[in-house]
Amino acid sequence: MKVLILSCNTGGGHNSCAKAIGTELLKRGHTYETDDALLYVSKGTSRFVSSWHVRFYRYFPKLYNKGYQYAEEHPASFDESSAACRILRRGCKRLRATILAGGYDAVVCVHLFPALMLTFIQQDSPLRIKTMFIATDYTASPSCDRMRLDTCVIPDIALTDTFVKKRSQSGRNRAAWHSGARRTLRMPAKSGGKACRRS
Repeated sequence: MKVLILSCNTGGGHNSCAKAIGTELLKRGHTYETDDALLYVSKGTSRFVSSWHVRFYRYFPKLYNKGYQYAEEHPASFDESSAACRILRRGCKRLRATILAGGYDAVVCVHLFPALMLTFIQQDSPLRIKTMFIATDYTASPSCDRMRLDTCVIPDIALTDTFVKKRSQSGRNRAAWHSGARRTLRMPAKSGGKACRRS
């Protein structure tokens, strides 16, 4: 199985999660590549979002928390017509082409941005691949209810109600939330695994 792991450089946790998943895939004899999803929008977008995100939560935590709270209280900020989603949609065509050209069997997202981009792709022009979102935060982040991927993994079973409530508030059907990425990635062992990080 060949897997594309999509992350974003908005803190080390997402990339650490991607690395851990890659390690597990290699143990099972599969191949994978990792990539920064925002690069499909543009290099400038990736640099801007990554640098300012890190600056805000490191040096202006109160302002960062206020922005996070605003996003939670105003779900329309991540509607498909919102500026954030319009920006993410700019990279969907390039991302879809990469998935096709790379011959991937599955795409795993460890950040909300690529999960939303993959959702848009599967809504507009579905690919015959397995899709997964792995939450790296111990909370149901704003817009997580808008994802439409095959599997969603949460850090701990104790968070199930939190994530289900977020989805129910959006008026959408209950999602299947799985606790623990290792248990959910049920793939038969093969030989000859290989890792590659795209640049």
